Amino acid sequence: MECPHCRNHAQLTPTAVPEFAALSIARPVMAGMVMHCEACHSPVFFRYRIKEITARRIDFYATPQEVEKPEERYNYSYLSAEVAASFRDALGCYRNGLSHGFTAMCRLTAQIVFEELGEGGKLKVFDELDTIARIADLDAELVQKVRNIIFETSPESLELTTELDRATLAILLEIMKDLLHQTYVRPGRLQKILRMRRYFADPDDDAEATPDPKVTLLKTSRSSGTN
Repeated sequence: MECPHCRNHAQLTPTAVPEFAALSIARPVMAGMVMHCEACHSPVFFRYRIKEITARRIDFYATPQEVEKPEERYNYSYLSAEVAASFRDALGCYRNGLSHGFTAMCRLTAQIVFEELGEGGKLKVFDELDTIARIADLDAELVQKVRNIIFETSPESLELTTELDRATLAILLEIMKDLLHQTYVRPGRLQKILRMRRYFADPDDDAEATPDPKVTLLKTSRSSGTN
């Protein structure tokens, strides 16, 4: 199974299970267990639904219910400090099942992006969303819900987001990731790669260029023939 801490598919060994006598008396509909991840040695908590309780045995359903959701990872390197802080809070809300907080932080993140992009920034993000919807073949009604979350500014419009199901929130999450990738990560990576290529091609071509010290060290090592 996948460990929510290290994200590895590893053997999870039961280390703390409920007592048979206690379950026989209480007869709950589900029980909690603690597993040990063999990859990172962290405790992992699960809830198992109980299928049947008899005088001699207790049967559990095979698939557990998650208690600890894995942390949503994202590369914040190319995002501005304000966008990164806001989106980090949005991911925290998503992980903890706070749907209203998640949608509110997604809207706040989008508003910061619009301000940083300047004139035409909102239209650019709108076009990016249309591209995502076309590529992913998203339902028109779903896309409109996402537009309302990202582009609307009235507090009343967020009240409708409390009724969004988990699948819709998951799609909103991936859309936000892709929008930030197209707006910040992709241009940042491309600019960095092009600066490095330009520097390797002719380090004296741009007198104002300030290459990364690691790039300078790598170029010097190659020139000297060292590893």
